[in-house]
Amino acid sequence: MPLLYIFIWFSTVFHPSYVGVVEAEYLPKEKLVGISCKLFSDDLEKTIRSFSGKELDILKGDKKINDEWLKRYFAAHLSLVIDGKPGQPVYLGFENDKESTWIYLELKNIEPPKQIGVTTDMLYDYKRAQLNIIHCIVDGKRQTYQLKYPNKKALFTID
Repeated sequence: MPLLYIFIWFSTVFHPSYVGVVEAEYLPKEKLVGISCKLFSDDLEKTIRSFSGKELDILKGDKKINDEWLKRYFAAHLSLVIDGKPGQPVYLGFENDKESTWIYLELKNIEPPKQIGVTTDMLYDYKRAQLNIIHCIVDGKRQTYQLKYPNKKALFTID
């Protein structure tokens, strides 16, 4: 029985994987690329604290202050290139979902893309073991790419 308690304690103190998900979807009617990122809240919080040099609480802290630091962090750690043209996604906001945090961004005035490049090193500065799974959806077709440190670029070609 003591081994069970040790296992439960260990699994709650340390989560075994560091995974983030980025989904970029082209919305033709709106002519934009909608972007959502899902990260473990504790990892994101530690990363933002290190990035900002401030004590932040992503779950219960001041939403306005958290928004400002998340906006700055994602401006520095996530960018897109659409058909060879660089674009910086605009930060829209975030929401917490249990142990995860969703971050929302968008890139407007985009014609139907033939190629989408995603550059991100989200949370690499926190854990080199971070795995970022990148999904790109255009015309209902999903493509997926996995990025592990030190790789930070994914390129999607649309048929």
